[in-house]
Amino acid sequence: MLGLNSRSTPKERRYLEARLELVLETLPSTIVLNPLWTVVLFLPFLRASGLFGRIPLDRLFVAAGLHLAVSGVAAAVWFGSRARAVAPDAMRNRLVALQFAISVVWGVVLWLFSDGSMVNTIYVCLIF
Repeated sequence: MLGLNSRSTPKERRYLEARLELVLETLPSTIVLNPLWTVVLFLPFLRASGLFGRIPLDRLFVAAGLHLAVSGVAAAVWFGSRARAVAPDAMRNRLVALQFAISVVWGVVLWLFSDGSMVNTIYVCLIF
């Protein structure tokens, strides 16, 4: 795992800090786009024909709520990194935990948007 220890060289420290900064720069788009894409990806389920399956609207609210919660955590990480200096190893650990949470939420969304019909399964598999 990429990290620093007592034997780390200045080059390794700069490399880790640069990679963390790159990831931190993408957090604002993550904060906005994850909840937005959840709503956009739900739109085919609103078709009257039910071609993509019949998914209750309350599942959209649950999925969007989960993404809003994780986006709040991402915002806290991002604003926290801007407000004060955080050790690179601590920031790496926060970003790993955040990525795990985002991945779990997308997995839950996949489960929420599934109804078992063939077209629904193909759609859900293609978008996720």
